[in-house]
Amino acid sequence: MLRDVLLWQDSGILTPDGDGYGEIAANNPYFNQVPKHSYNVFNDFNHTSPSTQYYVERSLQQWLTEYHIDGFRWDLTKGFTQNCSENDEVCTNAYQQDRVDIMKQYADKQWAIDPNSYMIFEHLGTDAEEQQWANYRIDEGKGVMLWNKQTDPYNQNTMGYKDNSNYDRMNHSLHGFTNKSAVGYGESHDEERLMFKNLAYGAINGNYNVTNLTTALERMKTFGATFFTIPGPKMIWQFGELGYEFSINRCANGTINSGCRTDEKPVAFTLGYDTNASRKAVYDTWAKIINIRNSHQVFKSKTYTIESNNLTNDPEGLITRIYVYDNTLNGMKNVVVLANFTTSAQNVVPYFPYAGLWQNLMDNTISNFISTTTPIMLQPGEFRIFGNYSGALATVDVNAMNKLSLQIADNPVKNRLVKLIYHKVKNGDIVIFDMSGKKMDSFQLPQENGTYELKVAYPSGTYLVHLRSETGTAIQKMVIK
Repeated sequence: MLRDVLLWQDSGILTPDGDGYGEIAANNPYFNQVPKHSYNVFNDFNHTSPSTQYYVERSLQQWLTEYHIDGFRWDLTKGFTQNCSENDEVCTNAYQQDRVDIMKQYADKQWAIDPNSYMIFEHLGTDAEEQQWANYRIDEGKGVMLWNKQTDPYNQNTMGYKDNSNYDRMNHSLHGFTNKSAVGYGESHDEERLMFKNLAYGAINGNYNVTNLTTALERMKTFGATFFTIPGPKMIWQFGELGYEFSINRCANGTINSGCRTDEKPVAFTLGYDTNASRKAVYDTWAKIINIRNSHQVFKSKTYTIESNNLTNDPEGLITRIYVYDNTLNGMKNVVVLANFTTSAQNVVPYFPYAGLWQNLMDNTISNFISTTTPIMLQPGEFRIFGNYSGALATVDVNAMNKLSLQIADNPVKNRLVKLIYHKVKNGDIVIFDMSGKKMDSFQLPQENGTYELKVAYPSGTYLVHLRSETGTAIQKMVIK
């Protein structure tokens, strides 16, 4: 995770405003007299100038060595060309070799100062140009990260409209990037809030209404499931995890106007968002998904596919399937994410890579799918995250991280008297399943550390004991003689 990332923006000092400094002179060593790209703000730096390059490189050195920041997010990197004009947007958006070269030069300078520092470009340009940076020096473990805006297709899904709802380009490989260099996002400081459009324009189907606050918030949980489970870096906007719905264009007086984009906006905490049960549920769901992602090695894989709005398999559209896999791993090596962004219940065919036991990673229930095409009923706005079940299901990483433990004394169990010994449990419960996935028992644990005994009447056989806690998850096999 980035702790501190400094933003470098290609803009200069204010234009003349009667302060006596006058216009840019022809011999100015830093600035162009007229802009050389179509997105100019204030005065335009000339990055072919040795003076400008020295200024930028010394700034990099100062922040990296004196303040020990982790890296830079470079704003509007399209502005680093000298080949265009302020009225030629086509030129500005096209591949520009001088821009490629100067940004590689700055990358070399930055990595010479701190080889492990991050470079992130807000470019939003052609794949051909972005590949030049994403794949630059990757054999040395480097490469630049590029912003990957997927606001529009994600918002189409959360609102419930299938047109232009395909967000397959969350996949870095579709950009031609060798590594996971695409920083995916649905919201940023430049984009409209997903919840604002959900509430303003969401689809309505009978009693199911996306413009209803509770319904819209439920769909934001599913956005998180189809966002965080995709490998690679991600960016979220402040308070998005609480369903922040105030428009980016909200004025201080509460009206909506594009001229108010930088007006002060209400702060979520002062509105009680963090104590609202429906909003906190979005936060908790996103946190759980992120914890699942961080706890299992498979999410670091570079092999994954995204199927969103595949009309061949799903004529209704708005069904997502995400497949993440790494066949070199033991334990969990396959993840399947399913989501129904339609406004009606759908039988979703999962197309699992193989039949057998699959675990719902959100509640740890286990199901035996005898066919890879057995449909799963998903309510509108509902999702599932499955991992292949292979016994211990890679719980070691979670337990090692959180020091959580669960033991079954005298296992195999005799006389059907079960004794559970647990440690480092916070708000924990126990759920016991048979090997078909049928729930046999569930109960709360009374304290963080202790022993719990129960008498069971299960038939002889093998069972799975799940300990679920805020500090992690542990699973043990239990044999009843």
